[in-house]
Amino acid sequence: KGLSAALSTRSVLLGAVAHRTQSRLRRMSIAAFFKPAASSSSSRTKRTREEEDDASSSRLLPPPQKLCAWNANSLLNRIEKDQSALSAFLTTESPDLILVSEVRMPAAGPPACKKDDKQPRRRGEMSKASAAQSREADAIASFLRAHNYRAYYTLSDSKYAGTALLVRRDRAQPDAATLRYTLDGVPGQHTSEGRVICCSFAEFDLLGTYSPNNGVSEASFAKRRAWDTECEAFLLAHNAAAAGKPLVWLRDPHVAAGW
Repeated sequence: KGLSAALSTRSVLLGAVAHRTQSRLRRMSIAAFFKPAASSSSSRTKRTREEEDDASSSRLLPPPQKLCAWNANSLLNRIEKDQSALSAFLTTESPDLILVSEVRMPAAGPPACKKDDKQPRRRGEMSKASAAQSREADAIASFLRAHNYRAYYTLSDSKYAGTALLVRRDRAQPDAATLRYTLDGVPGQHTSEGRVICCSFAEFDLLGTYSPNNGVSEASFAKRRAWDTECEAFLLAHNAAAAGKPLVWLRDPHVAAGW
């Protein structure tokens, strides 16, 4: 019994140490999430002169102050079917920054790629693999350009989910080195359904999320619980790591009666 109790105590202690270690690593990850990566000669050469000029001029612009979160239920459909109402809103309200959930445009990928085929995608870019997709992507880009917005995308394999961050071009843009598309902040990675955009401005950090539907099966319940846990961990870690810098959370929490 004494040996059993000792082993049990040791197991609990090891578990506590592992939990504290994971929490510390998580805080370090989130701290790095919002800290621009150190420039290297290779990364500097990848930035074009246009990007350098954009970054320099953006620092002179006023920060976004009027923020908006919107579920578009297909950005293309809203532009094609409700363009007058959408244009009127953008003209009248003139939000500096809009988090758009359910963009519903497929990410660019290899030729003939299909949903869930595990092939790599350029999730920050709309697909133009066919003439129809090219026309659709151009229609969205043209509309946003006409209303003076720059878009940052994280997209899924098909016309499902997907999120966009729209920032007026006459406002400061997010620090490009801090743009992340997962809750664990791994550079260059996106969630497969395009549900997270995170970045920093001089005055605040921004988290934009589109929560998965709770669904009706135990598997979908578990997926949603895991998502909520990840979001909570992110917020706690940010509060511990951000040294008082405010975090603005724009989201579609996907909570409605019957869903």
